[in-house]
Amino acid sequence: MPPEDFVEYFSVFEGFFPPLKDVNLPIHEAIDEFILSNTETLRQTIEKDLSKEAIAMLIRLARGDRKIYSVYKKEDVSQLKGRLIYRQLFDEGIITIEKSREVLPYRDPRMALKKPLRSYTIQNKIHFSNQFTRFWFTFLAGNKDAHLHKKRILREFDAYASLAFEQLSFELLALHTQESEIINQGSYWDRRHEIDLLVTLKDGRVIAGESKWKNRKVCKNVLTILQNKCQYANLSVDHFVLFSKSGFSKELLRNEGEKLWLFDISSFERLRDDR
Repeated sequence: MPPEDFVEYFSVFEGFFPPLKDVNLPIHEAIDEFILSNTETLRQTIEKDLSKEAIAMLIRLARGDRKIYSVYKKEDVSQLKGRLIYRQLFDEGIITIEKSREVLPYRDPRMALKKPLRSYTIQNKIHFSNQFTRFWFTFLAGNKDAHLHKKRILREFDAYASLAFEQLSFELLALHTQESEIINQGSYWDRRHEIDLLVTLKDGRVIAGESKWKNRKVCKNVLTILQNKCQYANLSVDHFVLFSKSGFSKELLRNEGEKLWLFDISSFERLRDDR
């Protein structure tokens, strides 16, 4: 299986039961055969013990920015009820939490906060425990029209797959740095910026990176923006790393070295072969 197909299959079928083996269909044909032709049976399995409010929250989680308050900050679910539902989903292993690594700057208590900061709260993010559940609540939950499902999947699949590519980028980076154990990894986000990957190694080195699942080469401006985000967040970074579905510009390739690591789609063959 080519590495691009491996990423696409992972983004949909990781966590699917029974696991798919020796399937070589294009991803959309596999979705048709194993999911869309069987949606009602799958719906009974996935949604049978979930309340309407829980399903609505999971749909918002799958389609939104995954920040915890935005998941239940809606008129139909109060914050108190939302927390209870969230706890149930967490206890049942449907979702996991990624804690924010943002640190608010020191504030002199004698000085008033600027207006945009008065209501600002650091928010953790929520993840689905596997990719198939995320796929279900992104595209299939809450609507039984198979025709609409298929159209939406075709239209939005690349954007959907980008988060799975980001997760696999963490796994590839772990293999690349295995001589120095990773002691902290995840994304970074604050009020203004997000960084896809922020990793701390046991030897103290810090790695910041971006993962791009797009049908065009990654150019130098992606690195420049990443460097500016790290500077804004007061992050001291030893290595910058970029992952790209479609390769890199010649300018970036000329700058590859100890400070800048580049991984194109062929690099993910290593993950495919390990599974």
